[in-house]
Amino acid sequence: MHRSSRSPRGYASRLLGVFALILFFLTHSGAAQTAARPKGFVQIPWGSSVSDVLRTLADRHKIVLPEELPTGDKIEIEGGFFSEEPVVRWTLEFRKGGLVSGSILIRPRANPVGTYRAFRELIIQNYGRPNSDGRPGRSRTRVEPNHLGNVAIWKFDPGLSDKESKSILCQLATESGTTTADPAALLILLRYTNETLMDSRKGPQEAPKATRKFDF
Repeated sequence: MHRSSRSPRGYASRLLGVFALILFFLTHSGAAQTAARPKGFVQIPWGSSVSDVLRTLADRHKIVLPEELPTGDKIEIEGGFFSEEPVVRWTLEFRKGGLVSGSILIRPRANPVGTYRAFRELIIQNYGRPNSDGRPGRSRTRVEPNHLGNVAIWKFDPGLSDKESKSILCQLATESGTTTADPAALLILLRYTNETLMDSRKGPQEAPKATRKFDF
């Protein structure tokens, strides 16, 4: 006697197959959602207070702070070291007293191009490939070694486990933000930003500021 393909055993087998497929997608989707994302600036959590940020930078990066700590939505501190490289300037941005963005302008001890590539590779190891990579204003799949002034940008869109949008920028340029053919004039800019906190904490009367190349 011919057994129907709709038998309970056949139905159960197909149902198990569907469950296995759903489990596969849920597992891989969860792995994608838990991929590394910047939780702060140089291991300082987003939303940290001005005093906490400044004292942490002083403890970890040899920054000499003034007796009276600066205040405000944008603070610039000179000196110190990052990854054993001398820092020209730290630029910190706050909204409603909480950290939303941090930048480091570095003057490499030697070989700015090689140091830039080393920083870029470290960021790739932590967060994956950048969304754009190459000369400013142009999207490239790789850094062009003959063009000094490259920039790599990482974008992190909101996800299920982290609903905040963030970004990282690593740029090779002069202090004024221009490209140059003189490697000795090159600096490295690193910038980490929590775009969601920066936008959500803006005051209603906050007027836009005139932009500069390195107006962090």
